[in-house]
Amino acid sequence: MIRKPIRALILLAAMAGSSYAAVLLTPQVIAAHDQHSRVGLEEMIPKQFGEWRTLDNSAQGVISADLQAELDKYYSELLSRVYVNDRGDRIMLSLAYGADQSKSLQVHKPEICYAAQGFKILDKQDATVAVTGGDVPATRLDTRMGNRREPITYWIRFGDEIVRNWFEQNRARILTGLKGHVPDGLLVRVSTIESDTAQAYRTQDKFLKDLLATVGPEGRRMLIGVKPLDQRSSN
Repeated sequence: MIRKPIRALILLAAMAGSSYAAVLLTPQVIAAHDQHSRVGLEEMIPKQFGEWRTLDNSAQGVISADLQAELDKYYSELLSRVYVNDRGDRIMLSLAYGADQSKSLQVHKPEICYAAQGFKILDKQDATVAVTGGDVPATRLDTRMGNRREPITYWIRFGDEIVRNWFEQNRARILTGLKGHVPDGLLVRVSTIESDTAQAYRTQDKFLKDLLATVGPEGRRMLIGVKPLDQRSSN
């Protein structure tokens, strides 16, 4: 049995260590300079590239009006567009940027937002999107609401990492915190109203590959970070 004085010393040491860790891991500087920093997604993401062009006034309904007000609390900037190619394939693109990815303001996953709008999540799986330079770790969702079937591909950039789960997200937060920074974050989501999920994912992958080949270094950093893709596909 540990005597009271010794036990008190152990508890004191543990508390001191916890306090030191808290100070060490508390970020002091937001990486994007300001929680409401504007990064210019509207200008950064082209309205026409490759075989894709935007449909004017067609982004209505990509995010519901009720959910939009809630999202504005967490994100510094949002971009929603619908693109179409000559074959008539339509892709809904949604980008949600948060300058401050502290725990209370972190990017929300699409399965949460879609469920809030009444969609059922039929399937969820890890995937990779092949682009120039390597593979981007991503997540696939198969969703449905009534007769509407909407397959989704998304990824979350957290600082310079792409994260797919709670462990990766918190690891990235801790590593960035050790440098004294709060990471920024970006949700990249594309979806298609399509009953053939395999075909929908092929179309989405082609769109994402074309997009990343067009946006240039600054756009690629915004969309996928700076860590080499060949180091991510093995995670």
